[in-house]
Amino acid sequence: MKNSQREAYNLLETGKDLLRNERFNESLMYFEKSRELFEKMNNVEEVANCLSDISLTYSRLGNFKIALDNLFRCLEIREKLNNEIQLGRTYNQLGNCFVNLGETDEAIKYYKKALELNESVQFLRGISISSVNLGNLYKDIGKLDEASRLYYKAHEIDLKTNDK
Repeated sequence: MKNSQREAYNLLETGKDLLRNERFNESLMYFEKSRELFEKMNNVEEVANCLSDISLTYSRLGNFKIALDNLFRCLEIREKLNNEIQLGRTYNQLGNCFVNLGETDEAIKYYKKALELNESVQFLRGISISSVNLGNLYKDIGKLDEASRLYYKAHEIDLKTNDK
């Protein structure tokens, strides 16, 4: 089992490296193989991580519908695991996909969920990211006061945490 686990992590890391180098189709193969191994080991947390990376890859390829399918599978797992930080990241990713599909109301819904969740667990980095994402969307739809408030909130957090 240890060799399978090591292999699954190696495949996952190789997929991430290929993704960073914009070798999307190759990265998908590695993420899928890694996901399959983690499923055989019943490591649901890593299955969710693979699904998240698969989704990100499909997003980069511009295939947001398949990205959403994988994200909703990821979301289902992360809700059961109740890992708030990972759940917040998934909500942000869902918001990003809905923005790219032009579904503003859905994007707002998921960005707000991410922001509320990150605030409830006081995950400052997540609050900052969610605030910027929601601020960008509000700016795009002309809600400039709301966007400005969110940008200011993110800026204040980034100053506190030295995250620029």
